[in-house]
Amino acid sequence: MILEHSGAKVLIVGERYAGLLDVVDRSSVAVLAVGTIEGVPSLAEARAVHPQAVPDDRTPGGLFVYTSGTTGKPKGIRRPIPAGDVGQVANDSALFGRAFDFRPFDGPMLVSTGMFHGGPHSYYMGGLHVSHALVIMSKFDPEETLQLIEKFHIRSGYMVPTQLHWLMKLPDEVRDQYDVSSLHSIVHSAAPCPRPLKEALMAWWGPVVWETYGGMEGAATIAKPQRWLEKPGPSAGRSRVCACSSSTTTATSCRRARSATSTWRTGSASPTTTTPTRPPRRSRASASASATSATWTPTATSSSPTGPRT
Repeated sequence: MILEHSGAKVLIVGERYAGLLDVVDRSSVAVLAVGTIEGVPSLAEARAVHPQAVPDDRTPGGLFVYTSGTTGKPKGIRRPIPAGDVGQVANDSALFGRAFDFRPFDGPMLVSTGMFHGGPHSYYMGGLHVSHALVIMSKFDPEETLQLIEKFHIRSGYMVPTQLHWLMKLPDEVRDQYDVSSLHSIVHSAAPCPRPLKEALMAWWGPVVWETYGGMEGAATIAKPQRWLEKPGPSAGRSRVCACSSSTTTATSCRRARSATSTWRTGSASPTTTTPTRPPRRSRASASASATSATWTPTATSSSPTGPRT
């Protein structure tokens, strides 16, 4: 489906995924292997015959991502290919990471979610544009996540609330084995995060958890960790790179999220280049002391907020 939708001309396959080629229509793509796959040319050998100098006629590329937002069914998001100098386009793209305090050369970034999906795709590309190396998990596992954070001194990453829920379900003696003090900016979206879960996570990791809504539709809101701690609870945060407004017929319908209309306008708005103030580094003990009211009782699900979203 992805090959068909994207119009890809080249497919690069790692040797551990060789079995997937049995179900891929290769009639319209050139397939190259990373490692050894019987009957498939090597990417390294294919590159060896080409010059290593930077081509004079480089043109920017673009992302082709998938999201199930709005309709509930997976759909590809095709955006116009940006024009201009390749280096300048890449530099402009670094503005995305600044919104979440992704700092140049400050990685690495943990990739623990499906890389084809719109959310993860946007954030790991945002990390690459500010030179964050990627530590890619083949499958999410909560304890392995902590192991990788400690081993590679992870600074940034993107997760969904379900992953945060499974991390908090780990026994205290397991969580206490790992040093997570390197974390600086972990972004979550895709679903509301219950207040008790987020409070407990902040008490453990410190003020490093950012929340965002929107994005694939062209605009987003962001709830920074410091502002969320100042006023804990359900919040969509503040708009970025857009103007947004909402209206309802009555206060009751607003509270119940009924009969509401929302407007997003990106127009010619430009991203701000102001870098947010870096959250202070705190030990687990000091973080816990400032959030003594945070308690988290793991349950079977973490998909619902504790109150109405506003």
